[in-house]
Amino acid sequence: MTQPATAESRPSNWLPWGVAALCGLVYLGLGQGALYGDGVGILLELHEHHALDSRAHFLYGPIVVGLWRMMEPWGVSLYRVALAASALGTAVGVGCLLQASRALFDGWRPAVWCAVLVATCPSVLFYATVVEHHGVFFAFAGLALLAMVRLAVRPGVGRAVSFGISTALAALTHATAHLLPWVGVALFPLLVRGDSPKLPLRRVLLLAAVVACTHLAVATGTLGLLRALGLASASVGFAAERLVQLVERDLPRLVHTPDKVLREWLWPFLPVSIGCLLALRRRSERRLAVVLQLLVLPYAMLTAVLVYDDEFGAYILPLAWPAAVLTVRTIHGRWLPLLLVAAALVGGVRLWRHETISCTRQAARALTAERGERDLFLLPVTTEDLELCFVGLPGVPFYYLPQLVRYPREAVQAFLPQLDQRIDAELAAGRTVVLTESGRLALRSASAATVSGAPRLVADHLEARYRTDPITAPGFSGWRLVARRGP
Repeated sequence: MTQPATAESRPSNWLPWGVAALCGLVYLGLGQGALYGDGVGILLELHEHHALDSRAHFLYGPIVVGLWRMMEPWGVSLYRVALAASALGTAVGVGCLLQASRALFDGWRPAVWCAVLVATCPSVLFYATVVEHHGVFFAFAGLALLAMVRLAVRPGVGRAVSFGISTALAALTHATAHLLPWVGVALFPLLVRGDSPKLPLRRVLLLAAVVACTHLAVATGTLGLLRALGLASASVGFAAERLVQLVERDLPRLVHTPDKVLREWLWPFLPVSIGCLLALRRRSERRLAVVLQLLVLPYAMLTAVLVYDDEFGAYILPLAWPAAVLTVRTIHGRWLPLLLVAAALVGGVRLWRHETISCTRQAARALTAERGERDLFLLPVTTEDLELCFVGLPGVPFYYLPQLVRYPREAVQAFLPQLDQRIDAELAAGRTVVLTESGRLALRSASAATVSGAPRLVADHLEARYRTDPITAPGFSGWRLVARRGP
């Protein structure tokens, strides 16, 4: 419905993107100095191949690689580029959701409160400040939810097609968005403004069919284009088959669904997750509140089956916005600042806890205190070692040893002279070659022997060819490799 251009509606052209820009700056400033989840694998593949071929989250790679190529000439580290992708993606999502909120509220103030509650939601804040798929995905999720609201405000086939296109793009960024069409179909009839005529069931089913068909066609077609361009190697069929295999193998894990509702919904999405429960008391919001609670279940079930560890609400991020809408509709405006403080406290504690478990900064200071970054060469083995390379010492060259030991023993034996040449060249250039204590232990441990004892072979070779002098400093323990002198 078209509204007159009043003083209240005039900021509509710039306010969402002004809020998005502000959120982007805040998220960039809060960027965490510790890696999480898939972040290590993402950065390692980009470092080794200058490309990222995800077999489930297809658009994420081209987006991050494109941003990296733009920022690399300015000397921005790979870690900072991937972190910026998460921050900017989340900020764009918040801007889209502010625009969506404006369509549901009379005036900008409640719409802004809704967007701010989303932006400060602990789970949203966390994934905006780490290297992970979910930050970039949030931009497409926000766009899809905006398209859903446009469909709710003025139902039509054209807007149903737009919604299907946006959900398909979101699903190509993170596979969990294949649930978004069904989320939209369940929500949009309940989001229609009170002054709009109610849709007959046949009309709702027609629009739902248009959304589903568009989603499938665009997802399949776009993925085919990405494969033709060499930007993806899997297919929708592969992703579906993989999902079926995981579900069949881990179906008994559905018993953990109640625990996932607590750990992946109620806690990571405070206070809006509680706002949804309070909305059940209001008759005008009860239907929407019940539907939203029911929508949490398939996400919680999917998380229970696919995720063994806590993901702090990663899979349920799209539901943060409808939960915020319900919270603003239910709770009196004077209490909203307190909710904002509660969200900031929960989110801040989560960020602090995640960063404090990392010793990367201490290790980086310990190494650079002895030699400058330009005089170091690292031999990472463990995840912590890679975090040191990408986050703590992004300008230091390194050679990732597990890329060698993943091969059969005979192949590793044949490749060892090339490893020696690389280390000898670094030593000749005056660099200090460092192997961390945790990396050395990982190579020598039986659990690290992934292929025919190759890790132990590498460890024995390095200790036989080079003298290992200990490096001990607060926050770091490791070994300096020194060429042995001839007799």
